[in-house]
Amino acid sequence: MAKKRSRHGDRSGGTGSPRDRGPRHGHAHGPAGRSAAGDGPLPLVVAGFRRWLLDQVPEPVAEETASGISTLLKLRADYMDLHDPGMWTAEIIAFLLTELVPWKVAQRREDSVLIIPRLAMFFEYLEEQGQWSRSSMPVAAAHATLEGLELDVLEAADDPSRRSMSGNILSYAVEQGLDLGDPDVLNAYMAWYNSLPHAERIELSDTGRLRRPSRLFDPAANDEDSRMPPGGSGGTPKAAGGGSAFGPVVDAARAGVPYDGGARGYGGLGAEGSFAGWDDDAIEGARGPLGDSWPAYLGAPPQSDDREFTPEEMLAAGRDSVFVQRALAILDLVGEGARVTSTGALTLRDTQKLCDAWGLEPRKLRSMWDRPEIADPFTTLIEGRWLEGSATRIYPGEGLAPACDPEEDPDGFRLFVTALLTRHFLSRLLSASYDGGFRGLPDTAFALMKAGSAGGLDMPDIHGVLRSFSDDELASERMMADFWRAASTDLDLRSLALSGVITRVDRHVAASCAVLVAMGNAMEIMQMEDLPFGEDDDLDEDGYLY
Repeated sequence: MAKKRSRHGDRSGGTGSPRDRGPRHGHAHGPAGRSAAGDGPLPLVVAGFRRWLLDQVPEPVAEETASGISTLLKLRADYMDLHDPGMWTAEIIAFLLTELVPWKVAQRREDSVLIIPRLAMFFEYLEEQGQWSRSSMPVAAAHATLEGLELDVLEAADDPSRRSMSGNILSYAVEQGLDLGDPDVLNAYMAWYNSLPHAERIELSDTGRLRRPSRLFDPAANDEDSRMPPGGSGGTPKAAGGGSAFGPVVDAARAGVPYDGGARGYGGLGAEGSFAGWDDDAIEGARGPLGDSWPAYLGAPPQSDDREFTPEEMLAAGRDSVFVQRALAILDLVGEGARVTSTGALTLRDTQKLCDAWGLEPRKLRSMWDRPEIADPFTTLIEGRWLEGSATRIYPGEGLAPACDPEEDPDGFRLFVTALLTRHFLSRLLSASYDGGFRGLPDTAFALMKAGSAGGLDMPDIHGVLRSFSDDELASERMMADFWRAASTDLDLRSLALSGVITRVDRHVAASCAVLVAMGNAMEIMQMEDLPFGEDDDLDEDGYLY
């Protein structure tokens, strides 16, 4: 998604700014230097808080909690110039927990969940002792602010873009259970880090993770014992990546020749044949003007794909499109700007808002990328430049066509719908199947043509067909090739329906005229620009994706 930029620009709201990135070697975490706060009231407040805790919790818990609060107060003093421990506002709390702590404190992710309850206990102490500042927000509002930041704190703890390079390196050590307070352990760990290959050092300093280290850290082991087999995969590559004419697919079909995917090939599946046991009349009926290239399992082809759609039809299709509605909702959510995670996703909080607003079935949410209903229109908005941004925030962009209100500017709205859907289809055509691209071309294009016809498309019961195969049919390469051809198309249609591009009820599929026009535009762009269709064979010699 967006490329990284400096994560610590000017801040407003009186919360100050983190200093330029911390040192790149050594133990950079905790305050970068002692301020006058060390000689001020903070130690006395922390000591009083510790005594207060001892009346309520076991001593080890009191020690840990007081130590954690001490760190937070020192961070406020050193980086926000806040020396009154009773001074708290929503801006101070959010900046401290989601910016300063990730940037300056090396901790395990599971430890980050303790920050909010610890701070809540400290707020109770301040109120009880009469030390809550009059300039602060009400205590009840402060507790509500803490509760509202739970997801943000977890997300920040898991976001390497919020840490310095040294922070990522040290966070990995903490995750491994190392005691960074022991100078010998710290020195041995940094020596191990410096001994890693360059690519692994970059991975660790950029992400705080090391997927397959060529050398494990173990201060007690000799070189041979601490070695492990090298290897590992790179990240999944992201493709670049947007009526009734369906370009080369239909051209080949009309010529009565199988389409080979533009010399790329699609599994060597041929373009003719059908499942055994299907109605012979249906098979013969399918051999219409498109000849043997038309997949028999889709039934009879539509009578004509040369229809011209009226402006009213296109306007209605855009209004009714779930995909378009979701894209507009995301633009409204982003507004003048919104935070994104290190992976370029909306935050969990914003993702949950959309899930709730759209009535998506509840399930455990780890990232926006777990919900294609959100991720697909969001990605299309990024690719079409309706959204632009940096490593930490996104903002409205110009877009391929302005997002318009259908009532105020129907012509502009039709243009936006066409541009949005065309951009989405182009991305699917360019991407490999493991990265959201189509699996079943050219049949998927044919299926959309049929789904856009008057009666729509009724897909076969793919799983039922497979269960009905005899042992001989299961052993037949031709039969299984035909099966996977239909199954791949079915997966594509399910994915499009999940994204809201088309509608699907059980096995019945319907596509709007806007979808037909956009798919046609995308196929023509692929043909005119001689662009390669997505392919699955981007593997290195070890079998890893590169």
